[in-house]
Amino acid sequence: LGAVTVTGTLASSGYTVWVNGIRSTNNGDGTWSAANVPVTKGGMATFHATAIPDSENGGAGTPGSAQSGAPTQGTVFS
Repeated sequence: LGAVTVTGTLASSGYTVWVNGIRSTNNGDGTWSAANVPVTKGGMATFHATAIPDSENGGAGTPGSAQSGAPTQGTVFS
């Protein structure tokens, strides 16, 4: 197993992005980054990014409780 950093932009403020269960950091400029996202060996990975309203669970959000209206776009850096 390895790990990569996944980054992206968020079209709406007030959301936290989770990638494969890893909470991202809001960079404060419309971008986010999730460090140490686990990947398997073999050079191919699947990422599931979910934007969760900060109003849920004290602003931390919980993977699996996403609501529509906050599309994300991301880039993977290994």
